[in-house]
Amino acid sequence: MDPLHSAPKAAEPVVVFEDVALRHGGGPDILHDVRFSLAAGSFHFLTGPSGSGKSSLLGLICLGHLPSHGQVRVLGTETSSASRAARAAIRRRIGIVFQDFRLFEHLDVVDNVALPLRIAGKDPKTHRKDILDLLGWVGLGAHLDAHPSALSGGQRQRLAIARAVVARPPLLVADEPTGNVEAPLALRLLYLFEAMHRMGTTVLVATHDTRLASRFAHPVLRLEAGRVLPPDAAGQARP
Repeated sequence: MDPLHSAPKAAEPVVVFEDVALRHGGGPDILHDVRFSLAAGSFHFLTGPSGSGKSSLLGLICLGHLPSHGQVRVLGTETSSASRAARAAIRRRIGIVFQDFRLFEHLDVVDNVALPLRIAGKDPKTHRKDILDLLGWVGLGAHLDAHPSALSGGQRQRLAIARAVVARPPLLVADEPTGNVEAPLALRLLYLFEAMHRMGTTVLVATHDTRLASRFAHPVLRLEAGRVLPPDAAGQARP
């Protein structure tokens, strides 16, 4: 089994927050007393008003931030005590959809999607059919040679999603992944996340679109005043 794509043991949560706080510099806490866990293979939505700290919480999971207080464990590793090399190794096992896309302008659509495979030491040529099928699924089959600067905002978002899922990571984190697309395509993209979930990937999707989230029978974690409330559906929420 490929260790890069293997999921953690079922008994081990993929993400654990224990009494976590986050602040930047000398400012007030953005997050405080955050305590929850995500079971391996689970699918959760994260909701909350604008400015509630959803992106900051996702940043802690993706190791873009380290907690000011408490412990965050991701894929079995406590992030604050991990070495720089260990944190980099964890990041490579997380599929991330950022709000600002973070695409590489010098690469065309196919090469942007192929990048996680290259980082994993795989030859994208042997996975070209998978890449093309995925780009067709997200509606970019007619733009294979285009560079990100030639794409619309919605197309860039779909490209970022394709790149995040192509290597079938054990953990997929998405920050407002459907914010720039029409409702029918938004639903289609969430079905793609559903397919990843069925293959064993742990999925966390931050969204302001509670109506879209309500179409799926997955737990919803709500962030209010810097705290995560228990989920409103069955699912593991606390360590």
